[in-house]
Amino acid sequence: MNRKAIIQKVIFKLGSKGLNYDTLNKNKVNLTKEEREKVKKLKAEWSDDRSAIFKSIVKGKPYYVTHTHRAFQYSPKLETACNMFHNFIKSTA
Repeated sequence: MNRKAIIQKVIFKLGSKGLNYDTLNKNKVNLTKEEREKVKKLKAEWSDDRSAIFKSIVKGKPYYVTHTHRAFQYSPKLETACNMFHNFIKSTA
């Protein structure tokens, strides 16, 4: 699935407005140990071994966010957020 299709699918599920980065960042929580291990396994990390994914809870629902100073993407599924990191976000660093 290409990057544009992933973004459209996520926005469709969330409604046309989607969430903004400030809301996601304000509601940031730590990844669980299991989620962190999955991020490592999927190699969604920066070159210094920091996770490229953070978790946010908005209106009781978890969202996984990947970002740089230029762009961000998010998904309700961790695996999709890891794919977004590899398919697009990493190239904006």
